[in-house]
Amino acid sequence: LGFRYALGQAGNRPSFADQFEVLGIGAGGSLTRQALGNRFLRPEVTTEQEIGIDAIVKNRLSMQVAYVMRDTRQNIIAMPVPGLTGFNTQNQNVGS
Repeated sequence: LGFRYALGQAGNRPSFADQFEVLGIGAGGSLTRQALGNRFLRPEVTTEQEIGIDAIVKNRLSMQVAYVMRDTRQNIIAMPVPGLTGFNTQNQNVGS
């Protein structure tokens, strides 16, 4: 019989395209605005906790039970922006 507990944390940095404006090439070679950059983005952070029990009965039956809790904060999500900016979306740190 064995008990276990694990705690881990990992992050996801914003990409270059999330931080700076993204332009596309439309029909006829014209530039179109697509995503407004956000230089103030912070990394997403995920914290995970795992609690488990491992058991072996008479060297024949093995059993594992685990409970996992995961929490992600500062999610990077594309949010719509006002039309007067000329862009469709902007990535922002929103929710958990």
